[in-house]
Amino acid sequence: MKKIRYILILLTLLSSLFVFTSAQASGPSGEWTTNVSCQNHNANEAVSVTFRLYDVNGDDIDSYTTNIDPGKSINIITSSAFADLPDDFIGSMVISSGGAVTCASEQNTNATGSMSNPYRFAASKGFSTAEASPTVFVSQLEKNFYDWNSYMAIQNTESLSTDVTVTYVDRAGIAYPNASEKFTIPAQSSHVIYLDENPVLPDMFLGGATITADDGTSKLVVTATFYNSAASYQESQIHAYNGATQGSNTLYAPYLVRQYYGYNSGMMIQNIGSKPTSFKIVFTFAGTDYEYQYPGRLAPGEVKDFYLPDVEAIDAVDSLEERFRFGKAVITATDVSGAFNASGLLTSNINQDNRGGAGIPEERVGQGATYGAFLSTAGSPNAYIAKWMAHVGNLSSGFNISNFSGSSVRCDITFVDDADANISNQLIPANSFFSIWAGNVPNLDSGYIAGVRIECTGDVFVITNASADTASGKYGDSFYQMNAGTD
Repeated sequence: MKKIRYILILLTLLSSLFVFTSAQASGPSGEWTTNVSCQNHNANEAVSVTFRLYDVNGDDIDSYTTNIDPGKSINIITSSAFADLPDDFIGSMVISSGGAVTCASEQNTNATGSMSNPYRFAASKGFSTAEASPTVFVSQLEKNFYDWNSYMAIQNTESLSTDVTVTYVDRAGIAYPNASEKFTIPAQSSHVIYLDENPVLPDMFLGGATITADDGTSKLVVTATFYNSAASYQESQIHAYNGATQGSNTLYAPYLVRQYYGYNSGMMIQNIGSKPTSFKIVFTFAGTDYEYQYPGRLAPGEVKDFYLPDVEAIDAVDSLEERFRFGKAVITATDVSGAFNASGLLTSNINQDNRGGAGIPEERVGQGATYGAFLSTAGSPNAYIAKWMAHVGNLSSGFNISNFSGSSVRCDITFVDDADANISNQLIPANSFFSIWAGNVPNLDSGYIAGVRIECTGDVFVITNASADTASGKYGDSFYQMNAGTD
């Protein structure tokens, strides 16, 4: 059994970089498997794709080549495609293709999903070339924080080795220069940092990190993971999300919840600019806006954490029927008076988990997922989901298409392996969104496991998710969210 814990992806028109790291050392316990899914953006031409593995020294050790049919997707089972890899393989993968693809990775424990052996599942989208940068920001990391810990997979996307420095700032704005880490990453390879192995970083650390190539030019990509102890199935949450290489004075969070069938959202907001800034959040639930103005200022690198049940500005949401307690948010850089700060640079990740309660199905308890808030300029009329499921191993997917503009859009949704299920001309009104779960898609075949293509008349922002089916009996964390790919 391959004990592969993690994948990180860089996507380009011609190549994609994946990082595998093994289940040795620290990190979540158990045996883990990592798999990869890719979708061909071109609905008219097939594309040849090569998956090439490098070890931690940057040596080319194995490859696998296949085709993706026009507009279709593939799911790569790494233990089958690379059957000769040793256990505890640590390395990276470069995916070369002749056309645009969206890829994603998922990692899950080889567990039964019982109460005593809970399932754990996380996923993240690949990076575009533009998302690789000499500096990457991670907005949520934890060390022994109420039994939560974190790790980061950092990849060097260059053809030469590069030196890297990681620095930390906590949620109170306190920097820890003596906890900084320095190391060299070979070409195309990766390095993994486990926060609980950093002896200088204090316990109860909750904060962010800045990852920098020392030469100022070599480009990096980073995926971060934070996870609960898994002492029981109720504490199995594991969240993965991509580090940010850009910030914006305005961010979009397409989906968040408060007291929604046991689910609640959290937010981490990070100042990645060179000057302090404040911010405001405009939450929208059931068509009503609720505004929160942060009363202080974030120092450069500092993060601010929010757990939505504790945000008084949206207390009125609890009076809504439970089925309406989901919404969206716009995060804007401001000064402390609320005036717009055009030069502010923010990034954020949005969490969601389920800690149970009266009437909550047990297979929901212990679930957790995270996605990255979108830059306001990151919208696209086209979105791609590399892997979407309908009742596959008791797992099913959903997606959310958000329209933050002042005009309505219409979208055609293609399920690439089941044309009978396609949705045409779906209206999404201004400042609204359309969400659907696989079980509610008319004519979608049970057992569907393929990509989804979304084509709209205006820019939209798309996230996708998966979780255990109701009454599946799959206990633990079967839940993930991630951003869809775009052209």
